[in-house]
Amino acid sequence: MAKVTDVVKGAWAHREILVSLLDEQGMAGEQFRKLRVKLRALKTATGGSLVSVVITSPLTGEGKTACAANLAITLSREKGSRVLLMDCDARKPRIHEFLEVTPEHGLLDVLDGHCTDAEATVSMPGGTLDVISMASAYNANGHGRPTELPLERLKKRIAELTPSYDFIVVDAPPLLPTADAGGLVNICDGALLVVRAGTTPRPAVTRALASMDKAKLIGFLLNGVPERGMGRYYYKYYSEKEPSKD
Repeated sequence: MAKVTDVVKGAWAHREILVSLLDEQGMAGEQFRKLRVKLRALKTATGGSLVSVVITSPLTGEGKTACAANLAITLSREKGSRVLLMDCDARKPRIHEFLEVTPEHGLLDVLDGHCTDAEATVSMPGGTLDVISMASAYNANGHGRPTELPLERLKKRIAELTPSYDFIVVDAPPLLPTADAGGLVNICDGALLVVRAGTTPRPAVTRALASMDKAKLIGFLLNGVPERGMGRYYYKYYSEKEPSKD
């Protein structure tokens, strides 16, 4: 992995959904900090083997991409930590929407051999969080995106990047509409399943669990819980209100 000085410098777009960046001390930001503590404890308990963490959901529109971005930001705020946020949703990539400028190169460019890791990596302010998006200027110029990720090449790439980071947060597509998500769970160290309170049908959660390796499941992220419900639920995650959902 290239040093921070070798990669492109990036900036966050002003998006209210990035609560870990814009409202770190608020209620939602606090819940991501609690999750950071728990992930760090689990990493220690597993002898440091927990690095790559997949964020997925049973269906679309449940806020997984927002959770992935906020979690990556929060993890990178820990002193001495280095984090990579990687967009692995080939069908509906969204991580680039949180960046001020769409990168010139993305993950598919790396996997296809069109660029190096360093050329696709965007270093965010502070130098402790890197981003590799899926969408890129290269993809936009008519090259398109595949229907499925080349998982074996991606597995090798994640293994090569793992020594450079404390955590790699992988934004995956939803489990039920796609085949990629289950494969991503298989090649990563752990998985977090995002469900939206009052929206995600229980049968969908059951089917999603049946479609993945449950030995990799770290836990659930309950999204969209009203603050008045905080006494009932342990975590509250930001409710994604924007029309363009993952």
